[in-house]
Amino acid sequence: MKKILLILAAIFMLPRANAAPEFKEGVNYDVLKQTATAQPEVLEYFSYYCPPCAKFEPIVEQLQHDLPKEVAIKKNPVAFLGEI
Repeated sequence: MKKILLILAAIFMLPRANAAPEFKEGVNYDVLKQTATAQPEVLEYFSYYCPPCAKFEPIVEQLQHDLPKEVAIKKNPVAFLGEI
């Protein structure tokens, strides 16, 4: 009986899960008026313990070859597991 009630509750809540909120400028977000840096740069955030991050490395290397020489790629390791 509990399973049936749980399934029915999930079915009735399903349409509400797809309801997208309406975002408004100044309320939910702000538009930046200036760029953060004078020189364009690419920031990569990764973890040494993250397999998808390791698979993304060849894409970053290809991106580095495709970008103009004045665009720097800065790598920033993050601690997803609590430590670096």
